[in-house]
Amino acid sequence: MSIETWKNEFYPVSARQAAGSTLKALEHSLRKWEGLRKMNLKKHGLISMHCSAEIFEKDSSAHFNITTTTCALCERFFASPSHRESCCKGCPLSIRKGAFGCGKDSAYDMWTLTGNPTRMINKLRKAIAAEKARLNAR
Repeated sequence: MSIETWKNEFYPVSARQAAGSTLKALEHSLRKWEGLRKMNLKKHGLISMHCSAEIFEKDSSAHFNITTTTCALCERFFASPSHRESCCKGCPLSIRKGAFGCGKDSAYDMWTLTGNPTRMINKLRKAIAAEKARLNAR
């Protein structure tokens, strides 16, 4: 088991490929974050280290970044960090949190500090339900 087997299960296409719609981006993100549960990392021989935005293979230097480059929502909504007020405009996680949905004290921040993705998984599930309701109301 390895980063590659983890990616096959939880990250089968790139964030850019999944960013075509908000719903697809949310579902891609949820799948990735489900893969960050300790039991799923363990199944693939991976670990996450506190205060690190990466997962690692236990017995090698192989790693996978959990950053804007691997987030379908960031691929869809991230403009420029130099424009803080519009940087994540439209992102369902920003709408729920405020300007930077993944900044200080966010679900993403809590994962980097604790290694527990549950808060982000819950936020993504709520955002998926809200997006489906929005699409059905059309």
